[in-house]
Amino acid sequence: MSTLNDLAALPPAAKFVVGIDAATATGICRGYPGAAPQMLSVDFSAPTPEGQFAKALDWALGYFTPLAATPIFVYIEEPLPIAVVAKSGHSSASAIKVLNGLYAIISAACVYNNIPITAVSPSRARSLFIGANYERSEAKRRALGICDILGWGAKDDDQADAAAIWHYGCWIEAPRQATIITPGMHARAPAMRPRKPPLPRSRQGSGVFLGTFKSKRLGKLW
Repeated sequence: MSTLNDLAALPPAAKFVVGIDAATATGICRGYPGAAPQMLSVDFSAPTPEGQFAKALDWALGYFTPLAATPIFVYIEEPLPIAVVAKSGHSSASAIKVLNGLYAIISAACVYNNIPITAVSPSRARSLFIGANYERSEAKRRALGICDILGWGAKDDDQADAAAIWHYGCWIEAPRQATIITPGMHARAPAMRPRKPPLPRSRQGSGVFLGTFKSKRLGKLW
């Protein structure tokens, strides 16, 4: 994973936008509106949620404090309401705790350093970036496809989600310079990342709930 402590000095009058998809593997997209952004990831993995929060706090203060006097604008994906996430079945209670905690820590670090930070709903960012608020897995696939079309080089869906947040932020901060994504690009995006074929029936149902699974090779996963 890359770190974010290598940011070069910013031109005094430029607007530098950072898009963040906060999670255990946090996706970062940063750059100037209209230019190709840089994609990065930061790994906050730890045996406990509290350990992840400690890593996030250390990183956020170390990254944002030196940038307090620069024209930087941070946009971060807003966590979905707990009731909505729990109903979807995509996340455990512990995962929901981590997502909300990381969001709070990164936001607080920005506020502490007087850096503007804006929470963006996933649906709003997706509608602009991929053309509509698709279902979660389809939205991630299409976001990767758009990044491929634009040549932005997203390595995974965390970075692609961050790209959608960054793109939204660019349209707010500098709409005349922001990258234009056309309906034709929206239409081409699915073909850039074809759906993976379903698992053979013999392998279906072999998944493990990561909230409690332990492995001699990997150790405790959560």
